[in-house]
Amino acid sequence: MDVELEEVKALVKVFTPDVIISDQRFGFRHRKVKSIIISHQLHLNLPKYAFFGQWLNRKMLRKFDEVWVPDSELDLSGELSQSKIAHKRIGILSRFRQAVEAQEPKYKYLVIVSGPMPYAKDFLLEMSERLSNCEGKHALIAGLDAFDYEATKDNVEVYYQPNQEWMERLFGESEIIISRSGYSTLMDLIRLKRNAILIPTKGQNEQEYLAKHNAKRKQFTFVTEEEFKNYPL
Repeated sequence: MDVELEEVKALVKVFTPDVIISDQRFGFRHRKVKSIIISHQLHLNLPKYAFFGQWLNRKMLRKFDEVWVPDSELDLSGELSQSKIAHKRIGILSRFRQAVEAQEPKYKYLVIVSGPMPYAKDFLLEMSERLSNCEGKHALIAGLDAFDYEATKDNVEVYYQPNQEWMERLFGESEIIISRSGYSTLMDLIRLKRNAILIPTKGQNEQEYLAKHNAKRKQFTFVTEEEFKNYPL
């Protein structure tokens, strides 16, 4: 965090900004420039006895002049953004501008592989192998860091970090989306108005909460990793 603070000081000297907006980076602020943080994590999904974690999170948020929550009346974040800390909701933030019109399906399943290694790699290879035994054509989207792992099969196409145009095309040509339940992914799915099977990364409490909380929406189905092993595709 100290490194970030020093970098911001140097940037402020060069650019003299009127406002600084931080995307969930506690160190990206300056005491002499209005500093705003964007975060949905005002109340961390921690065990009830983790008082220090909650206290530290609130302390760091209060160092900013304003707190903006990327959410709307849809309440994607649920209790994660419920806090006495002053904040305002600024609506859903997504790389996509509007819903993608569904086309004649080219793929039955489109899998979005996200998250840190080695979990992303394991998910990529597992889904590639499993879909290779499913009837029809399927597609996977993964980051460039998974490029070295061969996942392409006869009926499974893999796209490594496709651009926005390709992403929209893949979403429009796919019948069912399978993805993790990270907050950014959920906002994209909401914006695109696409149905999805949500499989939270095991051990990621926030993803598990978000998947359960948003499973009340007809467009989402919540399945744990253990349940997914026997989930019919």
